[in-house]
Amino acid sequence: MEEIRKTKIAIVSTMNLPTPAIRGGAVETLTTHLIEENEKQINFDIDLYTIYDEKLKEYSYQKTTIIPIKVNLMEKWFQKLINLKNRLFGKLPTYNISYTKLARKIKKQVYDLIVIENNMFVYKIVQRNVAVPLVYHIHNDFNEVDKTKENYKQVAQTAKKILTVSNYIKNRCNSVIDMKNVEVLYNCIDDQKYQKSDTINMRSKYQIEDNAIVVGYVGRITQEKGILELIKAIKKVKTEKNIKLLIVGAQWYSALIIDDYMKQIAEEIKGIEDKIIFLGYIEQENMANIYEIMDIVAVPSLCEEAFGCVAIEAMAMGKPVVVAESGGLPEIVKESFGFVIPKDEKFTENLAKKLEILINDEELRKEYGKQAKDEFENNKDYHKEQYFRNFVDLISK
Repeated sequence: MEEIRKTKIAIVSTMNLPTPAIRGGAVETLTTHLIEENEKQINFDIDLYTIYDEKLKEYSYQKTTIIPIKVNLMEKWFQKLINLKNRLFGKLPTYNISYTKLARKIKKQVYDLIVIENNMFVYKIVQRNVAVPLVYHIHNDFNEVDKTKENYKQVAQTAKKILTVSNYIKNRCNSVIDMKNVEVLYNCIDDQKYQKSDTINMRSKYQIEDNAIVVGYVGRITQEKGILELIKAIKKVKTEKNIKLLIVGAQWYSALIIDDYMKQIAEEIKGIEDKIIFLGYIEQENMANIYEIMDIVAVPSLCEEAFGCVAIEAMAMGKPVVVAESGGLPEIVKESFGFVIPKDEKFTENLAKKLEILINDEELRKEYGKQAKDEFENNKDYHKEQYFRNFVDLISK
């Protein structure tokens, strides 16, 4: 009996970090969930295009072929020269030789569908070189580099389907051009990695007292993420409790740089150094143990968050959340387990007040934590198995 051919698709990663997510990265992690679930549910034969990394040799799949795009030293120098020329003529330094090499490779193959993850420069060069239906998966809001309004219009006019990570991003797309082909695919996490541990006392490892009320922040340490405002809010909290602020992250995943913003933070924490704990970047597989330390999770983003995976990670761990009214976050956080703070001139003050309520009320923290966990368990869209099924349904329409 002749074997039925499975749909052959290409998934093009962001081309910023390697996929599978061996160096971190939110989009890279979500793409990894897709290829891992495809191994179990087996809907597609997948070619996965990604930037080269030596560690990729350690990964292999039955239904996914990893195709790394490697750039040699001479090519890197050529790229630098082109971008230097672009700067001299007032253009953005956006030339990337790996995109050209990717297009050449992908042009030689035959696919039923190509999915491009969150890089409009890659979308444009692939779209010029193939006559295959394209799906573009948007994970971010507009910017001045690749996700310009003009590029959004081009994608809307040429893609078979556009996937967005929230209704907020869907509405942003439709504010530029009426997109009939846009659908929401909420992000997910691997819930098996976010389980409570009864055997590991992480507080003792970081010398955090058992009676401390720990407010946690997880994410990049950059101005738009609101760390400075969170520190100021912690200083305004009125309580006799022993409070700590646990900050997990760096400016760019595992890279920690002492820049002007970090200097501002250092200045702000003077006098409360004993309340602030910086852990730096923590690998995703270790984050459940870190969340266990926290009593409250804060997401004080000043930018418009496209989604907010930290919120659902906290929910999975049964933690109350306090978030800014930012992008897609209000779609996730309900009043039964958290607070959503408007980003107005009283943002820091109101952030402090909501943190203060939770810090001073142990029973409310427990109730909010239970409600958060229940919301996560009941919303299967946040689980990677359903994420894959939703992905299949949406791109198959």
